[in-house]
Amino acid sequence: MHRYRQFKEQNASESNFHEMFRHKALAWAIAELRARMRWGQEDLAHEINRFANGNESRRVRRPDHKDISRWENAEYAPAEVYRRTLGKIAEKHKHHDLAKMFRAAPETWLVAALANIALFTTNKTGGKGQ
Repeated sequence: MHRYRQFKEQNASESNFHEMFRHKALAWAIAELRARMRWGQEDLAHEINRFANGNESRRVRRPDHKDISRWENAEYAPAEVYRRTLGKIAEKHKHHDLAKMFRAAPETWLVAALANIALFTTNKTGGKGQ
């Protein structure tokens, strides 16, 4: 029984570890969108509320600057309706890399973020990747 409990605890901590990094990847994308747009957290909240389809967002509380802060600090991820809205905003402003990430399934956020970071690093260093 001891080995089963140990196995279960190890898998739970690995699951939490992966979940944390998925949220960090999305948090990075949200902060990156704000940085590219030169928006404050209130600006992004306003834009999300403006873009959100009234039918989809009626059941979900409208985000404010505190929610944006929580998303960027990976305290929790935005609801699916707001991830789609973030994708629309990013797409409108030609940030296709971020739009893909916002539209992606949560399981792929970490992979997408790492790919974007690698691409960003390669472009900044002239193809050297370091």
